[in-house]
Amino acid sequence: MTDFQSALYACSAKHWNHVADGLVSRVPETALITPFALSPEAAQIIGRSTVLPRSVRKLLLRRVNSSGVANAGGLGAGQFVLPMFVHLGLKVPMAIRRQAMTAQASRVARVAESLKGRSVVQFTDGFGHRIRRDRTPEATIICERRNLHQDIFTQTFETFGNFPHQHLDRDPIESFLLAEYRLADKILVYSSYARQTFLDRGFDPARVVVAPLPVSLSATAGSMKPPERDKRRMLFVGRCEVVKGVDLAVAAARLAGVRITVAGPASPSVREWLSAQRHVDYVGLQTSEQLTSLFRSAGALILPSYESFGLVAFEAAHYGLPVIAADTTGASEYLDLDAVGTQVRGRSVDTWASAIDRLQTSGREWTMLSQRGAEKARMLSPQECTRRWANAVFGEGEN
Repeated sequence: MTDFQSALYACSAKHWNHVADGLVSRVPETALITPFALSPEAAQIIGRSTVLPRSVRKLLLRRVNSSGVANAGGLGAGQFVLPMFVHLGLKVPMAIRRQAMTAQASRVARVAESLKGRSVVQFTDGFGHRIRRDRTPEATIICERRNLHQDIFTQTFETFGNFPHQHLDRDPIESFLLAEYRLADKILVYSSYARQTFLDRGFDPARVVVAPLPVSLSATAGSMKPPERDKRRMLFVGRCEVVKGVDLAVAAARLAGVRITVAGPASPSVREWLSAQRHVDYVGLQTSEQLTSLFRSAGALILPSYESFGLVAFEAAHYGLPVIAADTTGASEYLDLDAVGTQVRGRSVDTWASAIDRLQTSGREWTMLSQRGAEKARMLSPQECTRRWANAVFGEGEN
């Protein structure tokens, strides 16, 4: 136990259980604000339902509160607004995004101000800007930044193949983020690369801490029959944007003389661009089963992204798919890419195409890649990530 009397965790994503578990075991009273979450009892009822379609049951069962936090609240209807725009490949209007986040942040602030005694308050970015220090004088405040420092995304990116990139002059919630950075005692990020994007902008190294996300993978992957791979077909999974590197992946595949399957949301202009590329098969958003099939049939995952983590890299490696990732992809820190793929520096099309060529001629055993990928993924179990989070937040143990 710590000497905190109460805690709040407000999280807009689905990865909150490992933090909630850590708080429940260390703080007497813990409150939780998350996206729509089911109790384990409700999950059992839904799991046995013969009325709900299987796809609906699976979607609901992903939202189970297994942390044991009794004082749990939701984010309201606003939680569905931003994901809806993203999944449709549409740009979120700035006014709508700010209104939705302000309403949710106000809810978080009310709960934070009601905490008793010495408290710890952790929130994902955008949820903390309504908290006032004068109303939470005994709180230790943790801002969980899910992405890189926002300035990374307003830089001028080189694009390839006349990709229809829309330059971002300013993050629409920059004022919220800056307020949260000033408010926080610590800023928690998911990788050393993400941390460096803050240090490069003058942040105190003692305030920026790292704790990775847990990786939950299929337990049946190892029992599946060996995959039949098309080593001349690459795979890209993610939002079809420059910061995810879709244009670079497509250009590198073209230069290497291979086909590439692109899976993920895309704007109408990007979908039109992808359809004009003869070596590209755009399949849009995929279910987990469809993604598993892609992971087991492609030759390699191409991941030239700027991002704090990158769960898709672990998913791919788990199914024996080699990963070619950028050094600006946070997952590179945790995956041994010498064992499960290749790390590439920079955004040179020639360099990425050469990485594809080398991987195709390396003669590595796909079964060995699968075993090593699964081993690396298991290293970030929920229990291990709770331990690393506690070290980052409370200073427990060693990294």
